[in-house]
Amino acid sequence: MVLPFTHHQNLQQFQQALIDLQQQTVLTELSPVQLRKSVQTLQTLFQQQLSPLLAEEVTGEDAPRVSSILTEIHKQLQLLAMDVTFLQVSRQSATGQQRLTQMRDRLSTLLRYCQILLGAEC
Repeated sequence: MVLPFTHHQNLQQFQQALIDLQQQTVLTELSPVQLRKSVQTLQTLFQQQLSPLLAEEVTGEDAPRVSSILTEIHKQLQLLAMDVTFLQVSRQSATGQQRLTQMRDRLSTLLRYCQILLGAEC
């Protein structure tokens, strides 16, 4: 499957936003407020630029695979937002570290989904 150029650009923008957020999770001066803003930006990018366009324009044998990946991306973004919420209210360092680990795992998963969509062999 070859994505139209605009989709490719949008996916790369989304991927870069994921990488930026991933880098935020390793900072020593972690800002939960900034993490929340970054996750909201990701959700907006996905909902406005990726999901509707890809879902409408991908047809044929690639459509079920793309639809499945988009569903998983949406789910992971929702869970990522929950992780940020729980991180904000965590009182113990161990709990906060656990949430950060979960966030990093989710971000890695989201980056793999982007690679699949960008990889032309969907």
